[in-house]
Amino acid sequence: MTAAELLPEIEQFLSSLMLKQGEMIKLCEQKTAFLREGKMSELTELSQREAVFVREMQLLLTTRQRLIDMASDLGNQAESLEKIVSTIEDNRARNLLQRMKKSKELSAIIRRETWVHWIIAQKSCQHYGELIDIIAHCGNQAPSYAEGLLDDRSGSPLLDTTA
Repeated sequence: MTAAELLPEIEQFLSSLMLKQGEMIKLCEQKTAFLREGKMSELTELSQREAVFVREMQLLLTTRQRLIDMASDLGNQAESLEKIVSTIEDNRARNLLQRMKKSKELSAIIRRETWVHWIIAQKSCQHYGELIDIIAHCGNQAPSYAEGLLDDRSGSPLLDTTA
């Protein structure tokens, strides 16, 4: 068996990966909409779907590693499927490299969207923490604030309770 004979399996893997990436992008779009609209029950249901997605992606990662190991057994010591395919000189390999490029672009979109979701989650936690602080101190500044700073306001910089 040669690296070129792995092309059908690599193509199948890439098709599965890109299908999952498309599903994840749709999931991210739904999550963004639910976050904007504050639909908590939908977000809870979505988190369950995300957990299933993570398990499916882990299976794909196992498949990817198996393909790299198979190529290694054939003498191709590449660290990625892209490097393995780039060593093959035929049209199928060139087309596969183009699809891999598209897959990288989809990964960048997913990474950007999940980063936005992480930022929203962090800001929400900060906001809720400040609300709890205001409730705990009956709307007054926490004693840990420096004396003389923000004397005419109560609450925190994010949530001013004097308004």
